[in-house]
Amino acid sequence: MGLVVKNHVLHCLVIGLLYFCQGVVQGTITVMLLILLQRHPDLSAADQATLGLPMYAFSFKFVWAPILDRYYAHWSPLPTIAEEGEVPRGFLARFHRRVQWVVLLQFLMALDYLVLYMGGDDFLEAAVTSRSTFFQLWLILAFLAFFNASQDIAVDAWAVEGLPQEEAASAGLLQLVGTLCGATIGNLFVQLNYTDPVLFSIRAFCLSSSLICVVAAVASVILALEDPLPMESLLSVCDTPHAPKNLRETLRDLYKSHGMRDMVAISLTRGWPLATWFLTVSRLISMHVITAATYARFRIYSTILQVTLASLCSSRLLKRFHAASIVQYASGMDFLFSICASLCFVFIADPSARDWYGSFILLPLVLCMTMLNAFIFVANVSLSSVQARRFPHDIGGVLTLLNALGNIGHHVPSTICMYSAHIIVSLASSHVQSDTRYANFYAPAAVKERQAKHETPPFSPYYVKLDVISLSIFFFTVGAILRYRFLVPGAVFLKTTSESELSPVLMK
Repeated sequence: MGLVVKNHVLHCLVIGLLYFCQGVVQGTITVMLLILLQRHPDLSAADQATLGLPMYAFSFKFVWAPILDRYYAHWSPLPTIAEEGEVPRGFLARFHRRVQWVVLLQFLMALDYLVLYMGGDDFLEAAVTSRSTFFQLWLILAFLAFFNASQDIAVDAWAVEGLPQEEAASAGLLQLVGTLCGATIGNLFVQLNYTDPVLFSIRAFCLSSSLICVVAAVASVILALEDPLPMESLLSVCDTPHAPKNLRETLRDLYKSHGMRDMVAISLTRGWPLATWFLTVSRLISMHVITAATYARFRIYSTILQVTLASLCSSRLLKRFHAASIVQYASGMDFLFSICASLCFVFIADPSARDWYGSFILLPLVLCMTMLNAFIFVANVSLSSVQARRFPHDIGGVLTLLNALGNIGHHVPSTICMYSAHIIVSLASSHVQSDTRYANFYAPAAVKERQAKHETPPFSPYYVKLDVISLSIFFFTVGAILRYRFLVPGAVFLKTTSESELSPVLMK
């Protein structure tokens, strides 16, 4: 095996491992939420939304991305090379700035997991009854997400810069496969914890995750020594004819770039029709139609499908169709599957459907939406890589901005939906002067008591499901308006614009 091929394989393996760590951290937040929801079906939608807020670190990481992408002299001086081939002075100077940040952040994530390990299951249970403990749990998860989002900034740029330009889609494939496999660990743990909460405890999960972070840090150092990225001192002198622009000038170029504006429009508008998805799933768990372990198992199936499609079909699909066309048409299918999910929930979901609803309705919907997400994800990374290469000195920052905006477009509608659902349930309970929460209305004991006494429910099930009904109508309407006003025109522009019109901005 040649040295170039060996380094290429090593690069892909280590970057994939780092993305695997990202998936583990993102899965950790899902693990905490699903386990709490499984043990406490009456957990309010507001508390569920609050526990999901740490994921906003991925949405707003562009705020501190320039610091990681441009500066690191705070703790290691910029390497200086007097002559070509001379070894940099000092141990840290041997490593590219991205490597330095990645290693530091990996160890910080490992430390955060050790804090969760010391708390264990008792700490998680106390978060339900004590608001101060709930805040402590939220704070630990927020720091974990912040470290992980910061690591993502460096890894995204490292993945792209370490690959040839013609293999830009490979970076998206590495991120997709690595992140999904890491998230699968969390889904698998939810299912195992449901089966044996003593053996597969929170402490065991946190300790294992901490070790994974340490292993990834060591692997990063090995890759940096075997296949180092070019130092900025050489890059700025030898590879580019112009000095890098400052941050203000770069932001101005980003604002003026038509292609960037269209990418932003696509990122911010694609997630609105999917806003009610997690609300629907959480209501199904509260209604005892499915369990959190069942949903976690479905997510494992979807991960296998998504990885398979991304690995075998994504590159062929990108060769046959423009990435913007894939985003445009697949995002239209999101409406269809989201509407089906809401309609099935409103008219079919009931504890009596517990034996078949998950397998025959929820699982097919999860798999169909997963198939679309696999293609959209790789297409988005391909489009983002094209835009980022127009800013040679800020590839990491541009990739981070586009990635963060995509997360904003996904998380903001979902968060608004969850908090709105809490308000709607509170107003509905006040209107009928009775508790309209799903967990109480559909509790097995309450259902059996009504059946034994031949009593009719105090109010219609549709009244209980009012939050999903009203919010589905609202978000589908807003999503349709945003799609035809911004997403479709943006995709058409990116699809019809020639490469010469998207030449590197900083080279002009």
